[in-house]
Amino acid sequence: MLSGDYDSERLSGEVSLYGQYKFGAYFVRPEVSVTYSHVKSDDYDLSGNILNLPVSVSLPGGSFNYGVLDLTTEVSRNFRLSDGQPFRVFAEVGAQYEFERPNDGKILTGDLSEVTPSPWAFSLRSGFRTLLNDFIQIEATAGYLSFGQDDLDVWEGKLHVSWSF
Repeated sequence: MLSGDYDSERLSGEVSLYGQYKFGAYFVRPEVSVTYSHVKSDDYDLSGNILNLPVSVSLPGGSFNYGVLDLTTEVSRNFRLSDGQPFRVFAEVGAQYEFERPNDGKILTGDLSEVTPSPWAFSLRSGFRTLLNDFIQIEATAGYLSFGQDDLDVWEGKLHVSWSF
């Protein structure tokens, strides 16, 4: 077994703009986000023994940039249960554009061949939010996140509990 040690540094930033608009009983919440990251890794050595022979491999460091633009719009509506309990049902459509990717976007597949997936991906989510009491909120969401990506299926299920204190 070979082992080694190295450090990586990541510098990233994000800018988001969002709003909320009311149209009758519906709320529309558009959001635009741009995220940009720079990652730098040090040179490092892997060393150890293979078949009782000492082995040392020097590997170069590297760096890459990653930039993504996210566009989403959520449409929601508030309801009340018969006991007065509020809840919000929502649907969200989104687009993601990776404008800068490591290795020009090339990735390895399961058979170790290189492919370049589309820099665009589209998503659709739906769910609900509700307040259980004055300090606990629950959100449940399900979605499909890989429209526009050939041979890739990314599903998401999320349960988020927020507790105010």
